[in-house]
Amino acid sequence: KKNNYNTKNQILVQNQTTNVQISGVVFTKTERFAAPYYTINFDESEFTDTVTKGLIGNTIKINRGTSPKQIPKKWKKLIISIKEIESVLNSDELDIEFGISNTRIIIFQVRPLTSITHSKLITNSMIQKSIYNNIKKFKKFKSMKSIPGGKTFFSDMSDWNPAEIIGNSPNALDYSLYNFLIMDESWHIGRSLIGYQNNNPYPLMVKFGNKPYVDIKASFNSLLPNNLNPKLKRKLIKFYMKKFALNPSLQDKIEFQILFTCFDFNLQKRLSELIAYGF
Repeated sequence: KKNNYNTKNQILVQNQTTNVQISGVVFTKTERFAAPYYTINFDESEFTDTVTKGLIGNTIKINRGTSPKQIPKKWKKLIISIKEIESVLNSDELDIEFGISNTRIIIFQVRPLTSITHSKLITNSMIQKSIYNNIKKFKKFKSMKSIPGGKTFFSDMSDWNPAEIIGNSPNALDYSLYNFLIMDESWHIGRSLIGYQNNNPYPLMVKFGNKPYVDIKASFNSLLPNNLNPKLKRKLIKFYMKKFALNPSLQDKIEFQILFTCFDFNLQKRLSELIAYGF
């Protein structure tokens, strides 16, 4: 301010950063509950203010206990830089604005993370134990061979779409009711009555942490006509799973753009995919 001669006033000058490939904001713990995750909100354009303006919503979360070998290469240098800042400031609750230019990490600003409400009910060790248990559960489901398809995928918007109907973090009553009314038995009973394959007792919905997912392999198998011969069923499932793996963004359109479940005006064109695959 004019005529303010306080000798403690400072002016900070930064070089302008050019050729930015990624920029954004990192919270070193989650907001509100201080869960041990680096939350990276980012934009992959040349602009450095789109995240802070709320224009871009790309987000990735990396558990603080993740070993360097398991951190995606794209974020490894950034996480190393953030850990160094945490060490210098002796704090692991920070709000950091960053940029990445030609693999070089640029730190624009570091502030205390003030929007945290610490929970005494949930500890870091409880979270790590939950992660470990969910990894074991995930591996078990991935390797189940009671129905064709090999390894499976999990989606929150396919088939009966739990993300839309009960939400991403439903309470226990919502989840149990939805599972009892539809996702445990009713889904495959209803489909088998109209000629589809019965997958009983294979479940359609599985929960990791508190988030419900649809088992894609179970979903795809339940939409195979029951009177197909086993060899053709296996070949179709293999085709469907491969197509889904290449097009995960179609998770909310599987009945129309992954599977062949109905006649439409584009059916002849779509069936050419099967010919190309060797049917």
